[in-house]
Amino acid sequence: MLASGQNRREAVEALLESGARPDARTPEGRTALMMACFEGFSTTAQTLLDHGASPDLADTSGGTALMFAAAEGHAETIEVLLAGGADPNLRRADGVAPLMLASSTGTLGGVRHLVEAGADLAAADSRGFTALLIAASRGQTLVVEYLLARGADPHARTAAGETAISLAESKGYRRTVSLLSDGR
Repeated sequence: MLASGQNRREAVEALLESGARPDARTPEGRTALMMACFEGFSTTAQTLLDHGASPDLADTSGGTALMFAAAEGHAETIEVLLAGGADPNLRRADGVAPLMLASSTGTLGGVRHLVEAGADLAAADSRGFTALLIAASRGQTLVVEYLLARGADPHARTAAGETAISLAESKGYRRTVSLLSDGR
């Protein structure tokens, strides 16, 4: 289903209607839905979901379609996946969740969709990084502000003891530091 990664929705639909399996996998375990979501092709993703593609399958690295969309900053595709039943709290073996990936890219729309769908604000990866800590370490001030307003813990620490403010300070993200300082 290479057509899904090329935004050829009509070709994808024709293949599905002629019997192609929506969850067929590449040797890396990737599905057509994952490929469409990586590229941000939300209409193709919707077509695949409409034909029974499973939104929560993981590839050999543990990545799901929602993780691909979040990592690439595709808010509309995130919304389509969540409406199609994707679990916002599935995590890879290293603990990384879609909210962490969206926070890293600064995709405020995607972060909002994930939080509204019930993504766990306190979830931490294997290094202790939460979505807030990741956003602060990347200077994603709007995401930091949103996460704080939704109840993210500004005092959370990584496994190495770093806080959101110390991460932002170490990278020189003054606006993020100022925002976090207000919440001390």
